[in-house]
Amino acid sequence: MNYGVVLLTASVTTIKSLYAVYDETFAKHFDTNLQTDNLRMYYQNHPSLDPNSLMRYVFLNPQQAGRGIARAQHMAETFCTIPTTRATKRGKDTASTTPRPPPALGPRVITFYPNANVGMPDLATIIQGILDGDLSLHYARWQYVANQGGPMLELAYWIGSTPGQSPAPGVDNNREYRDTYTPNGGQEDRWVVMHLHINEDTDWLRVFDDGRTYMGVQSIQFYHGYQTYAEQGVSWRVDGWQSRRGQRNQRGGMDCRDREPDGLWWVGAPLTIDRNLQGGDREFEEDLQAWSQRLFNDGYASSRSLRLIVTDYTRLANGDIDPGHPFHRFRVVASDESHPDWGENMYNTNWVIAHDGGFDFDPQPDYSLPPPPGSKIKRA
Repeated sequence: MNYGVVLLTASVTTIKSLYAVYDETFAKHFDTNLQTDNLRMYYQNHPSLDPNSLMRYVFLNPQQAGRGIARAQHMAETFCTIPTTRATKRGKDTASTTPRPPPALGPRVITFYPNANVGMPDLATIIQGILDGDLSLHYARWQYVANQGGPMLELAYWIGSTPGQSPAPGVDNNREYRDTYTPNGGQEDRWVVMHLHINEDTDWLRVFDDGRTYMGVQSIQFYHGYQTYAEQGVSWRVDGWQSRRGQRNQRGGMDCRDREPDGLWWVGAPLTIDRNLQGGDREFEEDLQAWSQRLFNDGYASSRSLRLIVTDYTRLANGDIDPGHPFHRFRVVASDESHPDWGENMYNTNWVIAHDGGFDFDPQPDYSLPPPPGSKIKRA
């Protein structure tokens, strides 16, 4: 593994003599995308990738890694765009005036590529499971992550058709959605968690030609989780820290800046999928677009959920937030402050959107934990 990382990161003059060894003994037997020059170029064009994770993926999946890298490249081409639709200016107090360092995403694992039978599900399998109802949304939650540019939408999907309920003994436990490769073992994965990151310093909110307002996401991360935690006065969450300590699964994802500095993923917005894609790539991109449209249509990635963290806004005729209003801004609240429209800090609260379109705050955690005190129900 260390050899592979050196192959990616060392200077050409230092490592050139080893190119032939790797290419002749390994890469040429599988895919040209895995040859040193191509792999180094891919890594250099995607600076947020973790070299250890990339090479682990290559060595564990040599027969599929080349196609997986090609899939990831095309995925970014399709979904990370700068819209040519009519632009709308941001409110003058939307952007932070404090310079930020580049967001420090966690170690990146390439789990959204096809994998061999090594017990690591790829993103295509996870998204298909969500669309099929094998994974169910347990809660959504806004977080404000200053060192990553602004608000983050957290979506925690329970591995199972009913949040908090595990299958009866002898019933299929949806093993294909869990990471069974983890070397150190441990408890069985219960959730897949998605993080959609918004950077306030981008033109993250725009009206497209269909008249709807869409939010632009700069990056998306995803990971497995198997336990929860809670702090005083704050809703429970799926614990993601164990992955950062190397004790469970690390995080995978896509950062649109790897493809285009100003590119964003406009969640749910109309786009065209290349009909000439083959080998499951077209189905993957169609499923990813269907999931994003569901998030928008159900209100999780639209003006409906943004109302939880935005104040001083006006609406378009269709009810969407007007991005051009000069007072539009995120309300960044301290832990003891409340949003004026909701009476509580919406960065501390879990929620789901009920069938009637209202918000159900503090949905219950999994079966193994006591329910949080004071479950709150509101409608809007």
